[in-house]
Amino acid sequence: MKKLFNKNIIKKALIIIGSVSILVILFFAIRQRSASDIETVKIILESKNPVKLISEEDILTFLQKATRKSIKNQDIRTINIEEIEKLLDKSKYIKNSEVFIGTNGVFTMLCVLNDPIIRVSGNQNEDFYFDADGNIIPLSKRATCRVPLLSGNLHKIDFNKMKKEGTTANIILHLGKKLSEDAFLSALIEQIYIEDNGKLILIPKIGHQKLEFGELTNVDEKLEKIRVFYKSGMAGSGWKKFNRINLEWEGQVVGSS
Repeated sequence: MKKLFNKNIIKKALIIIGSVSILVILFFAIRQRSASDIETVKIILESKNPVKLISEEDILTFLQKATRKSIKNQDIRTINIEEIEKLLDKSKYIKNSEVFIGTNGVFTMLCVLNDPIIRVSGNQNEDFYFDADGNIIPLSKRATCRVPLLSGNLHKIDFNKMKKEGTTANIILHLGKKLSEDAFLSALIEQIYIEDNGKLILIPKIGHQKLEFGELTNVDEKLEKIRVFYKSGMAGSGWKKFNRINLEWEGQVVGSS
C-alpha cells in the first residue's frame, strides 16, 4: 500500500514538473518572439473595383511619413496596432482597416478600400470621386477608375451634403448608386452632364445618342426606362437611328433624330 502511495506521488510530481517545463518553454518562446523585429510586412487590399487607387507601397510610405519610422525591422513590442489602424482609417482611400501580428511574426494590414462609383470633373477646377456612402475620394496618380463622369454646371451642387437626404448632391449620389448596382447600366452609361437649367443628360458608351434624363426626379423610373428601351424597347438595333431619347414623359420614351 505504501509503495502504491509513493508511486502516485512520483507520478503527480512528474506531471507537475512536465507542465511547468512546458510553461517555461512557452514563456521564453513568446518572450523571444515578442522581442524580435518585424521582418515581413503583408498588406492586403480589398476592393470591388479591379483598379486600385493606392498600392501597398503607398501605404508603407504613408505610414512611414506619419510615424517617422519604417514598420519593417521595428521591435514588435514597440508597435501600437491601434494607432496604426487609426492612421490608416484617416486615409480617404481606405474605408476601414485591421492590423494584426500573426503567430509567425508576420505583420499584416488588411485594408478595405473605398470604391468610387462616380467621378466629378469641373467642380471649381477640382476633380474627385465619390463612393456609395457619399465619401469623397481624391484622384490618384497611380490609377484611374472607369466610372461614369459627372460634369457640366456643377457650381450649385454642394458635394459635402451628399449624405443629407433631399439635397441635389444626395439625389446624384442615389443615381450613382443605382448605376453602379446595375451591371447593364454601369456598362452602358459613360457620362452624366448637368445642363445650365439643372437638367441631366446621360451619354452612353455606345452609339451617338443623348439620353434626356431631365429633372432630378423619378430617378428609379427613368433608369428602368433606359434598361427596357435598350434591352427590349426597340427590336434589333433600331434605337441607333435616334440622336436624342427623352425620358421625361411619364410612362413613355420618346426618340427623335
